[in-house]
Formats: sequence, structure tokens, C-alpha cells
Amino acid sequence: MTLGGPVSLGRLFIANRGEIVARIASTARALGLYIVAVYTEADAASPHSQAADFAVRVHSYLDIESLVAAALRSNADAVHPGYGFLAENADFARAVIDAGITWVGPPPAAIEAMADKAAAKSRMEAAGVPVLPGVLLPDEAAADVVSESATQVGLPLLVKAVAGGGGRGLRRVDSADRLEAEIEIARSEALTAFGDGRLMLERLVEGARHVEVQILADANGRVMHLGERDCTIQRRHQKILEESPSPPLEADPELRRRMCGAALAAAREVDYVGVGTVEMLLEPDGSFYFLEMNTRLQVEHPVTELRYGLDLVAWQLRVADGHPLPAELSRRSPEGHAIEARVYAEDPARGFAPSPGTVLQFREPRDVPGIVRVDHALADGVPIPPDYDPMLAKVVVRGQDRGDALRKLDRALGELVVFGATTNVAFLRHVLRHPSVVADADVDTAFVERELGDWTAPQPSSGVVALAAILLSERDGDASAGDLWGWRSAAGTEGWPMRMCVGFDREPAEVELTPRGPGRCDGRASYRAAYRGEVLEIELALRDASGGRLRVDGQELEVRWAHHGPDLWIRDGQGHHLFCRPVRGASVERIDDPTRVVAGMTGKVKAIRVSEGEAIKAGDCLLVLEAMKLETRVEAAMNGEVEEIRVAEGDLVTHRQLLMRLAELDPA
Repeated sequence: MTLGGPVSLGRLFIANRGEIVARIASTARALGLYIVAVYTEADAASPHSQAADFAVRVHSYLDIESLVAAALRSNADAVHPGYGFLAENADFARAVIDAGITWVGPPPAAIEAMADKAAAKSRMEAAGVPVLPGVLLPDEAAADVVSESATQVGLPLLVKAVAGGGGRGLRRVDSADRLEAEIEIARSEALTAFGDGRLMLERLVEGARHVEVQILADANGRVMHLGERDCTIQRRHQKILEESPSPPLEADPELRRRMCGAALAAAREVDYVGVGTVEMLLEPDGSFYFLEMNTRLQVEHPVTELRYGLDLVAWQLRVADGHPLPAELSRRSPEGHAIEARVYAEDPARGFAPSPGTVLQFREPRDVPGIVRVDHALADGVPIPPDYDPMLAKVVVRGQDRGDALRKLDRALGELVVFGATTNVAFLRHVLRHPSVVADADVDTAFVERELGDWTAPQPSSGVVALAAILLSERDGDASAGDLWGWRSAAGTEGWPMRMCVGFDREPAEVELTPRGPGRCDGRASYRAAYRGEVLEIELALRDASGGRLRVDGQELEVRWAHHGPDLWIRDGQGHHLFCRPVRGASVERIDDPTRVVAGMTGKVKAIRVSEGEAIKAGDCLLVLEAMKLETRVEAAMNGEVEEIRVAEGDLVTHRQLLMRLAELDPA
């Protein structure tokens, strides 16, 4: 990618975490800059700090005073905020500039103008940019004020954080009786994510696409765009797939000209400088509306980089260093079609519950320069804390056309290995293969909820389940073994059953195993496995302690696995990940017991809404869990009373941990 020439900055302080730190550091290093990272206690083992030349510990990524002090202590010449946290905080930008440090971002006045979404709409309307109707919601507004505001906007509507982004502090409301609860959740999420709880109500546009335009501007007044990205495939307003070009704009160059022109007008209205993105909603009839401007580098910026062959971080640094943008940059021609998939630590089969954990094994797909790219900050043994956003990595590909890009992305996701936390990879691959997505037909921002709301995880093949039973059984037979090269059993040994939970299903599966063939000191094993009425001939040739070739009834596939205590993670040749846990004893806990209130995820108890002895009805909120910047209401599944509360506010809880016990209401 074109870097655009040298910069005079010597030391860059990156005020963020995770994959964006590694991404910025790679460009800064290529430009010869010295790199300083920051980390919190929860991120002490995160690899993002290892991407820097040295790292400084801070109390919080939202603590302006602490971050500026750390930048000064490290003698930083410039501060790059990344995205999220304080990236769009004018006070942070102003504090950095007041400390005599170069701010890699737009002027504080431009951030301020666009950070307040209600005020930004007025500015955009004055600039001739179409906007959606909306109402600013006063802090702690009375119920009648909220009701009047909702009536003015109309249902359905969105409750939207004024300082928000990335789907945080954004809630859909379809009925008036849900308004108060959704406002409460949105305000809490906004405070957690951005330190700002202000909200607005905005009309919800049904059937719309989400299209954004990439903006570059310098301090001399030159403003240009690098085309558009289509971010329509979302789940609960959180983007999961982004692509360029946008199919409807590719089919209508005049629509592209108008939308890109509106984006340029928006940037000029606020005297924008640097890299930014103007987001818009596009209706089926070609009408479009200003949604917001992200006054920072966008998560999906690699899509544009792959098509245009430019390094946007390098141009951010050059503009911050006072360099003008060359006119020929705006005449650069894009190539092919690029698509990005966001890999999240979440379990789609359990309502997309956040899935923090520890990375046991991480392997990227095969690298093809300029075609396949993975942005991440992952490594074996690294914790995935519940404190932050669940995004783990971004897998980006470029194809000759859209169909080619879809196929390449599916293949790349199939080669990705992430053991230790459940991810959305299987769901992403299902989305990529959906006929409507492939044909780009009937796709809008509600597509995922409408068409894939009942998605279930693909069932693992019997052969892979049998392999899991073999691996768990052999490890159980010699728990002290560091690997599987010295397997203990030989031909003729009497068979035995292996009982285990497959995935997070609490109903145990049982596989009857009988070893066959010669002994296995040479790293090979043969078994006959009986599972759910099938009898399979299993052969395994070990490549190392965590992978090999599996042959099931004569068909071969590549497999990888990782042990974590008694648990096992397996990835089969189709890219499916499987979690298994051995079952001890004769029974397991019932998953459908309404008297047991258990955690659906690892996270923190944000609030407890009931007390012991209190009468409750099915659907009542019992407590609120927070994980990876998202809040989840835990509701009662029965009428009755609260018999026992096992946790307190602020407690960290693990998946399936017992939180409360309920009982039928005492008639007396």
C-alpha cells in the first residue's frame, strides 16, 4: 500500500487497545516512528502492547488526564486515538493539543460539531444534506416529556446515544410500553462506552441500506473522497460485513455522485481535516439521509485500502504532520471488490451472548498479499476479557468481482482457527452463503434479524464427535501426558463409553469406542466408534500434539484441536469449531429448569432488580449482566418468588453460574 512519503513525527502514542493498535503500529513502524502503547490491568497480557516499542499502564482508556500524562511521560510527539473510547472526544483532542502534542485527527471543533448528533443534524440541514427527523431527549426527562417526544418522532423509532457509535447506546423501540426500558439500557450503555449518557429519539427508516463515504481532507481546505462502503449487513445495528463498492451505487453512478457530493459538503461544513467517514441511510427509491459522521478512522477502513492500494493511517499521520493531499489522490482508480467480516467473541447459538475466555490457539488463514488480510491482536494464551468490545479480528479479502470476493472470504473464514472462545465465524459463513446476500436482493439493515433470527449452529459431523470422544478419552486415561504421542491402548482392548457435552448443550452425548489395529506409539490410531446408531471406522494420523489427518469411513479431512483442562476444542476440515466437555457421573444439570437462574455468559452483575422473598412474574427483569460493553436483561421464566440470590452487584460471573433460585409463590 502507498504510504505517501515520510513524516517528521518521531514518537507516536496510541491511545487504544487491541487490533487497531497493532494496525496503527505496523504503519508507524514502516514510517520509522517509535511506538508507545497503553494498557489497563485487564489488558496486562494483551499482545497489542507488544506491537509497540514500549507500553505504559493507565487506569482506563477513558481517563483523559491519565492518558495525556502518560503521553507526556513517554515524550510522545503525536497521539493517535484509534477508534472507539476517546477517538471522537473533543475534550481529549483539546487536552492533547494543549499539552503541546500533535493530535492525529480532526480539529476539536469539527469533532464537537459532529459528536452531538442532534446539533450535527442542524448543521447538515443548513449545508443542504438530507437529514432524518429526530428529537434530543433531556437528561432524566419526565415520563410525559418522553412520551411527547416519541409521539413527535413516531413509532417505530431508535433511541440513540448522542455521543454514540458502533451500535452502542442504540435501541429499537416498536411499542410505547418498551420505551422506558430501552431508554434506560441505551443510557447505561452510552455511559459505559463513551462516558456520555445523552440520548435522542430518531425516526426509524424501514427497508434502508447503510452506505458510508470515506473522506480525506487536509489543513489547506482540500477535501476528497475515496468511494463508498456498504455496511448494510448488520445485527442489532452492529456491522458484521462491509463491502466496496456498494451494489446499488455501482449500478447507479449518478446516485454515487450525489451521495459522495453530500459527504463532501458535510465535511466542508465543519472544516474537516484528516480521515473521516460520512454515514448515510439509503432508501429503495434512491432517497438518502445523513446518519452521522465518524470523525476518526473507521473499523472497516481496510476495505477501502485493499481497493485503492492506499494506507489510510499513513495519510492520517501525514495530514497531522502538516502535509497537503496531492490532487492525484482523488483520481486514483479502485480495483475489484473488497469485503470485510468482523469476527466477534460471541455465541450466535445462544442469542449472540458475549464469549470471553482465553485464546488457546490462534491461526490465520493462508496469507495472499493484497488479496487476504487479517487485522488482529491475538496470540496463544492471551485472555479475552469481558471488559471490552467483543471484536477479535477482521478478515478482509479482495476479489475480481463481488462473487469472487464472497467466495474468497468464505474460504478465509473456513481456515481461521480461534480456540478458547466461541466466535461468530460459522454464522458469518452462513450469511455469506445466503441466496439474498449472494444476489444482493431484498437486503436492508434489518435483514439479519428478519431472515436469520432462527439460525442454529450447524451440527458437527459424527466423525468429528467421535474424534472428540477419542481425544477426551485418551487424555482422561493419562491426564499427566503433555501430548498424545504416547497413547496408551492397543488393539483388542475392550471398548468403553465416553460421555460428554457437545457444544454448550447440557444433554450428554455418548460414544462407544473400541480400539482397532496396532498400537499407537507411532502417532497413528484406529478406532471403531458407535454414535447415535452409526458405526464409524476412525483413523487418525497425528501431525503434532494439536493436529493431524482424520479418516472417517475412507474420507479424509484436516483437523486441529486444543485442550484446556478437561475441555476440548476441535476445528474440522470445513472450518467448524466444536467445544466438548466430559461428563462425570450419571446425570447433568437440567437446562430448562425455570427455578434456576443461571448466567448465559461470562460477565459482570451490573444491577440486581429484585430482592429475596419478592414476588415476580414471568418476563420480569431479575438482574442485568454486562459483558463486552453490552447489557443483557436476565428475566424470570416463571411466576413465583425469589428464594435465594447468590450474587451481588459488581460480581464477576462465569457462563452457567447459578445467580438466583426461584420458587413457586407461597399461597399463604
